[in-house]
Amino acid sequence: MLCTEDWGRATPGAASLTVPLVASKDQVQDGASHLLLSFEKLIGAGGGLYQEVFSGYQLDSVQVEVEKDPAESCTLVTDPHITSIDTDRTFNLYRVGDYTAYHSPSRHFEVQIRTWPCNGGRVTCICGVAIREKNDLIRIHGCDRAYYSRSIGSPDIEVPRPLREGTTVMQSTDGHEISVSLPSGSEVTVKAFSNYGGHFNVHLVIPSVDKGKGQGLCGTFDGDRTNDFTHRDGTVDSQCSSYCTPQAFTESWKNGHSTSLFRMVPPAVDEEYTTKYCQCQNGTLQINCTARGHINNPAPCPTCIARPFPEWNGTWEWTTNGRRSLDDEGAVYADTDEIATTFDPDDYTAFVPATPSWPTPSGITEWQAEARCRQALQGSQLWSHCHGQTEHTGNTIDNCKEDILFGDSYDSLESLVDSFTSDCQAELAKDPDNYVTNAEGETVMKPEISTDVCSTTCLQHGRCQRGLCLCSAGYTGDTCQLVAGQGPQLLRIRGRSEFCDVNVKPCRRVFIDADNIEMTETMACKVQEILPNGTISSEVSIEEAMFMSGTKLMCYLPDSRVKSDRSVAKFRISATLDGSVYGNELNLTVYDSICLNCSKAGCVKLPDTCMINDLCYADGDLNPGNEGQICETATNTSIWTNIYPEMAAPVLTGPSHDGAFVCAVSTSERGPTARYKVSWSVDGHPYPRQRELNLPVGVYQAVYNLEDLPPAGMFQCKISSHYTDRNINSPRLVSNAIDLSVSSYQTDSKVI
Repeated sequence: MLCTEDWGRATPGAASLTVPLVASKDQVQDGASHLLLSFEKLIGAGGGLYQEVFSGYQLDSVQVEVEKDPAESCTLVTDPHITSIDTDRTFNLYRVGDYTAYHSPSRHFEVQIRTWPCNGGRVTCICGVAIREKNDLIRIHGCDRAYYSRSIGSPDIEVPRPLREGTTVMQSTDGHEISVSLPSGSEVTVKAFSNYGGHFNVHLVIPSVDKGKGQGLCGTFDGDRTNDFTHRDGTVDSQCSSYCTPQAFTESWKNGHSTSLFRMVPPAVDEEYTTKYCQCQNGTLQINCTARGHINNPAPCPTCIARPFPEWNGTWEWTTNGRRSLDDEGAVYADTDEIATTFDPDDYTAFVPATPSWPTPSGITEWQAEARCRQALQGSQLWSHCHGQTEHTGNTIDNCKEDILFGDSYDSLESLVDSFTSDCQAELAKDPDNYVTNAEGETVMKPEISTDVCSTTCLQHGRCQRGLCLCSAGYTGDTCQLVAGQGPQLLRIRGRSEFCDVNVKPCRRVFIDADNIEMTETMACKVQEILPNGTISSEVSIEEAMFMSGTKLMCYLPDSRVKSDRSVAKFRISATLDGSVYGNELNLTVYDSICLNCSKAGCVKLPDTCMINDLCYADGDLNPGNEGQICETATNTSIWTNIYPEMAAPVLTGPSHDGAFVCAVSTSERGPTARYKVSWSVDGHPYPRQRELNLPVGVYQAVYNLEDLPPAGMFQCKISSHYTDRNINSPRLVSNAIDLSVSSYQTDSKVI
């Protein structure tokens, strides 16, 4: 938009406006191109004396030369074999820890991996990925056997800060594939597999803007194949042949507690605004401006859907209202997921990988392993497109043989085929001949090498037909990984199993390990109350559910009313994916640990506590409805104990014929330890002649003579009570008021 303030900005007597122009980022290697940038006629707007000066004026077209510098990739697969950016040679990482896979300091971009012992403890695999770009931080956790089902893994995703516009996290409905796309054009794809004890395959796409600025295990991204093994301190190790283990190099990129993205959240960096890139819609005058408008890479996971994230608090525990609440000691009061044992790389500093040799203990020879690997790769849907890439195919077969050698099994074949397919698609994406124009006028990869390709998971219980997984009998789901007709199978409630203490957390959400689940819009939980007699209530509460991973879901819970109406509530929970077929059921007990200890044997009242009207109180707790009563376990644990004698407001009468006012105590407590004190006031102020009177035992009224009072004012009495063995005074209760100006009696014909 050309505005008044643009006049004379660069040239006197002329208006000028600078519009930044950037080339679209993609992976296509189609060389330089020449474009003609043309302009529509200017349209005046906003009024003013000189508006018509530029109306209808058309700027000259501008020739633009685009020098193509495509993005590159780095892969880290199985145990893990790493193929760096500048070379197709593969090396291994066989140590446990948190490592920097790739780092671009100039734009605050870093990808770290966490490795753990796998394959029977003989080698290591990737079980975690942490991605940081500017203030975005995404952690993908898989370092727990609970994240892996029979055939695939489904890790947790943690987002410690709100994500920027243009940062998207996608996940396959079965949970095993996660794709993170960032505004810079960087992309990270993670696929989780259950073989080897659980591992990730990781594929990084690095934009060309990083050329010459990269560092880490993936290399320098400067086109020099000889300096990929550059240490953190700049030292360069010589290259080795494929399947070496350059331990000095890899250990230089190991992170300690202060630099590990798995352990800390880096300080926020200044980012004044999010840059948006505008593109003209094909065949229209419409302009679309987005944070990722300059990126034209093929979707890394065409079948994935956007992963919804709940509202999180500052430390990203789950909360009842999106905010963290603290108890008196500063502990977080929130419904958080609880992991029984947390993997810590520090516990494996002495880890040493095995040194196997052919044949394996079960007798697998190197020749047999290579034959099985080649046979498996030939089953890939893209084998016909990429088998001619001899170096790439050879590397994949070498990776496969290495995994069979360490694992003494063929369990890794599916994972390697998937890796081959992903790498093949990345190579095919570089060839401009592999693109077509779709019905919307968009340039996309040919379907047969992109959207028509199915996940390898599909082939276990189904067959692929143009990207759709057609399931065998007895199976269902987007990748045929679900057993049909069973519904979600709830395995256990995480944390303290089926018990939830409202003093520890709100008990409005519950995390459940589950099987036979996938991400659906209709996922829900059915909650029914278990009545005190053990029967199930006919009232059904359908609550929202959230897919956490392929092995975990979260159910929202109705208000248990524990602490408000009762001390314990029991629920039966089941889940559905489609709103009709529910799986098995789990029981949950929500209770108040102030007076109850609940276990599988039932709930037992704790000693030295009170349960009054089915609510729990600790010894010494005041009655919230009556501050004169207390839970006193030495006296009674089922009813309130009075702190001082109960009474109602006193009644003031008079004057009598002899001029006396009588203040009567209104109480039923007339025991030997009950005592009462009376004081008087006129117009609300203590009357000075008698400040306070202690009534003797058995006396429940006090007298005040009219002749001792002023001639006018509002006269009242006040009474407090106490027990002699407690000596705690009750609040003073005030009587009705009597107007002294109209109170009189006759004595010897004199009006007093």
